[in-house]
Amino acid sequence: MEGYLELTQEQWAEVLAENNNDAAMFVLRCWANSQSVSSGAVNAFKENTVTSDEDRKIASGVIGHITKLVRKATGSTGGACYTWNKIEGTWNIGFYQTRNLRKAMGVSAEF
Repeated sequence: MEGYLELTQEQWAEVLAENNNDAAMFVLRCWANSQSVSSGAVNAFKENTVTSDEDRKIASGVIGHITKLVRKATGSTGGACYTWNKIEGTWNIGFYQTRNLRKAMGVSAEF
């Protein structure tokens, strides 16, 4: 695995252009707004009420979709654009990652 992938504004724009998944867009907007998205939030978007750890797989599938787009945009064969916090059940991106994603979405990098 290549580790943490830091995307440029142009690479995020490619991810956004290639995405055709509403749940993935929800995750990307959460990252742009707060640098974080929880498994519970993704499950809620998918109209699922979490009852066990197995429900995290639903959210993991959405993250997997984004990861494929990120790897295509970066030319990476491994790595991810996020870190996983198992205790909180969240996927998180860094400050500069958030800035570049926000700029790719056509909004101010600062908020």
